[in-house]
Amino acid sequence: MKVASSVRMRERKVLSILALTCIEGVGPATIRHLSQAFSLETDPLAWTRASLNALRGIPGIGETLAQRLYRERTRALEQATQILKMLDRDQDMGIVLWDEEDYPGNLRQCEDAPPLLFYRGSPASWRSAAHLLTIVGTRQPDAWACEFLRRCVQEWARYQPVIVSGLAYGIDREAHQLALHHQLSTIAVLAHGLDRIYPREHQRLAEQIVEAGGALLSEYPPGQRIHPRNFPHRNRIIAGLSEATVVVQSGVPGGSLITAQRAYEYGRVVFAVPGRPTDQKSQGNLYLISAQIAQILHDPRQLVECLGWHPRGVSGQPRELFLLPSEQEIMDVLRASDHPLSVEEIARRTGRDIAEVLAILATLEMRQYVRTHPGMQYSAAVD
Repeated sequence: MKVASSVRMRERKVLSILALTCIEGVGPATIRHLSQAFSLETDPLAWTRASLNALRGIPGIGETLAQRLYRERTRALEQATQILKMLDRDQDMGIVLWDEEDYPGNLRQCEDAPPLLFYRGSPASWRSAAHLLTIVGTRQPDAWACEFLRRCVQEWARYQPVIVSGLAYGIDREAHQLALHHQLSTIAVLAHGLDRIYPREHQRLAEQIVEAGGALLSEYPPGQRIHPRNFPHRNRIIAGLSEATVVVQSGVPGGSLITAQRAYEYGRVVFAVPGRPTDQKSQGNLYLISAQIAQILHDPRQLVECLGWHPRGVSGQPRELFLLPSEQEIMDVLRASDHPLSVEEIARRTGRDIAEVLAILATLEMRQYVRTHPGMQYSAAVD
């Protein structure tokens, strides 16, 4: 009897919260106010029987919203009922409330966390995760950005993080695919109902994510149309799920900046890969770094060390260098020389422009891979 009663209580709670989300202007804060005022924990549908004066008297709910709640509650309940019928027909889709054990723990800590989430896949993808890491960036990344991300995920795979992103073109897709390649779980957060996939070209990728033990998440019910305003709201979930966010490459403006800003506001660690000052696709990264929202990420081991992902017993091992092809080329030239080399000589031996060599040397020097000598001479600091 108790089991049947608890099931019915959950059904009423789901119906109540889902109906509230169907009313424009009702968000997490409003639902909390209603919950406190009408003890929705014990009587989830109490708000549907409240008088207009009772709704007006709730702190944080103004006249306009009180009237809307009073006027639209019947319609909202009917809409929520239809959504639940759709879920009954689609056994692969689940729903989790913010006070339930399966709700993502990191996200629950956020003030504006959605009161419910729809999902395809397994809640174990976030419940049993040792680490959750968000990776975002431009839809049109440069080749170097994809290569840097590939090397990062290859390094991070040793620590089994769950990779979180948004299933968009570009960096999002790369992040999901790299996670699958390294047999990591990955979570895609969508800005629409889970009865569709946008972009359509990523339908198979979405299926692979679920098949591999990951999940698709959305705060929007099935049938919810794709709308531009949904994407910034979606980005707060992408940020809130993880302990850290990595911005690989982003211009200005960009959705990745919204994600990074929200992660920063949530007190999470934000990393940004520095790009060239003249690179328009990296202006967002440079902004995040200059505004001290993000830490510079030029080596995947930085993130591991910052977040404390070090496996036991390896701290005394020699450090393996992480180098991009252009950096590796310059390091090879310096190692092959028995004396420090000038910038001009390095440029001549590598066939690169002096300005490009200077930029690479600055990065290598900051990472303590090269030494600077009088007269702008350089030598390798590590073998």
